[in-house]
Amino acid sequence: NYAGNLVDLCPVGAITDGDFRFTSRTWFLEEKASICPHCGRGCAVRLEIHPGFPRVPDTRKVHRIRPRENPAVNGYWICDRGRYQYAYLGEGRATRILLANSGRETVWSWEKALIILVEKIKGLKAAGKLSRLSVILTTAMSNEELFLARRIFKEGLKPGSVYFVDPEDGEADGFLMTAERTANRRGARELGFDLEPPDLDRLSRASDILLIFSPFLAERYAVSGLQRSFQGIAAKYLFTTRRSAVDALVDIILPVCFVPEKSGSLTNCDGVTQRFSRAMEPPGDSCPEWRVLSDLGRELGMRGAEFESPSAESIFGELVRKFPFFG
Repeated sequence: NYAGNLVDLCPVGAITDGDFRFTSRTWFLEEKASICPHCGRGCAVRLEIHPGFPRVPDTRKVHRIRPRENPAVNGYWICDRGRYQYAYLGEGRATRILLANSGRETVWSWEKALIILVEKIKGLKAAGKLSRLSVILTTAMSNEELFLARRIFKEGLKPGSVYFVDPEDGEADGFLMTAERTANRRGARELGFDLEPPDLDRLSRASDILLIFSPFLAERYAVSGLQRSFQGIAAKYLFTTRRSAVDALVDIILPVCFVPEKSGSLTNCDGVTQRFSRAMEPPGDSCPEWRVLSDLGRELGMRGAEFESPSAESIFGELVRKFPFFG
């Protein structure tokens, strides 16, 4: 699991990496600090990014990931999964806000989508039916995003159900790689979430509005089962980083960001909280979930610095004030 570290260790450059060899000159690459999102360790990494060519679209891309020293987390090392699985940043991305209508997709704006969503939630509230609102989150979200989700959905609206859908656990290797395949499960637990997965039959019976913030449903559930469950739900919003079979089952698809494309913090399996800054521009209309949730909370009438003057830094400040563990 750690063969890629031989390239970093070789003192004369005789050991080279077939994944990177001949893809770019090293002096073209910009180094940006980030956190690996592929398991619960949250290793500190450096993304080496080619800035692209002005006359050639879509040429800005990550060419290599290398370890960044952090004695409290990963020392000098990263596993091969974290080193080589970076194609997700470019392949199959959701990049536009799409309204699914009779099999056709119509491009919307964030403002329009948010207005419609707020009106629907306010309609449920006015009818005394907020228990008919269901939310699916993931521990791939940052601490700031999960904190806002807690403020809105557990403390504010108090909807019927808040669920979590993560990738299926893998195998830990006894060194760095953990069994969980997201980087913030510990943070979600420290925020008081129980990480319960949805029961599709119950979800269908108990929901008029469904907000999905997890891109992993197609990995964990059969599409036919999701289709049967979603048929009885009047409004379905999918906030996702990538296109999948679930797109055809929802009403609106809204693109959000991966860890390297936003700022925030993650808390690893050992309880170490690491903050990170945006390392690269997100594609298209992609927006960080903390921005989406902050705007949603403000439009729903919620008060606090995390809603009134939102930034990753101000949200983290409120998070630490209410949950000192993360400080």
